[in-house]
Amino acid sequence: GEDGLRMYVSNKTKIALVITDMNMPIMDGSFFIKELRNVNPNLKIIAASGLADKKKLENVEHLQLSAFLGKPYTAEKILDTIAKVLS
Repeated sequence: GEDGLRMYVSNKTKIALVITDMNMPIMDGSFFIKELRNVNPNLKIIAASGLADKKKLENVEHLQLSAFLGKPYTAEKILDTIAKVLS
């Protein structure tokens, strides 16, 4: 998360979409997304998680995600999702 945030801030004019996992060490996905929103409130974000915990899933609603992918997902599913979000 920390590395991703630094990379986004350094390259934000070149990045149209961020795909992130919700379960990461040090900076979890929710905090990472909040920090991205502080930098660019209109950034398109796709989050992914293998966690089916209902409480965790309810907590992502306020993050204003462009899309959410439950794991496992196929290459076709992620490519379709990216296409929809960017169109």
